Amino acid sequence: ISASAGWPAAASLLLALVHTRGENIDIENVMTSSVEPLRALAMLVLKNLDLEILNVCEKLSVLEVFTLEQARIILGKEFSFDLINSIAHSGEIFRLSRDPKSGFVFSPMVRQIFLENLRKRPSEKLAIHKKLIAYFEEQGLPSAAIDHAFQAGDEEKIAALFPNAARAKQAQGHGGELIRWAAYAGDSSSDGELKKSTVMTAGHLADLNFASAHMEINKLRLLADKSPAREFFLQFATAASCYSLLSLGNFEELESNIASLQLG
Repeated sequence: ISASAGWPAAASLLLALVHTRGENIDIENVMTSSVEPLRALAMLVLKNLDLEILNVCEKLSVLEVFTLEQARIILGKEFSFDLINSIAHSGEIFRLSRDPKSGFVFSPMVRQIFLENLRKRPSEKLAIHKKLIAYFEEQGLPSAAIDHAFQAGDEEKIAALFPNAARAKQAQGHGGELIRWAAYAGDSSSDGELKKSTVMTAGHLADLNFASAHMEINKLRLLADKSPAREFFLQFATAASCYSLLSLGNFEELESNIASLQLG
């Protein structure tokens, strides 16, 4: 059960397997014959699912948590309110979230298997991500849209979404996402590298990783010397350094940095 990340469907998987195979199953053998017994159990259950359910669940698995509206966007004409509620009622694949607004949440292990199967149909997976990019853009959720742009490998869309998505991730303290996105912040020119470095710096600061932020700030200062926008990037580096010093309580050095800022 620990391998299911706290998911109570470990018991549901057992019940589903017994239901589909009756008494002709050796539970102990299933649970001891694999280094990943929960995955083995899930594979056995999924093997006996109706093809319609398999197809629907594989497509929905692009989202760990989804609403009925999002399911309708993903599935199109294949959407069935009754089918989704029936699957959720069973509980071994996905279930209703504790927060009604969130909709449905997948079993982590089962979702992993569905995603592996969906990756064997790259054109369908790509089409789903494109639908979700458009959907999340319309909803004013650039950070969600850019996640699917990454999955779709749409560099043009990533570049367009990046500024707003980056601001949202920084506000949420999701520095790791900013660091992952940094490669898309600029091109291979000197100014492009500077833009990447500013995003990396912001990511490390959002993660409160001040040692890595300090190294990136030093890199930024070196790169800034060759840029026409030298003063802007140096001011950014100093401001980032001030944030780090304030967080660490290094007030003496902080005062020195503040004095060098061109304010007003």
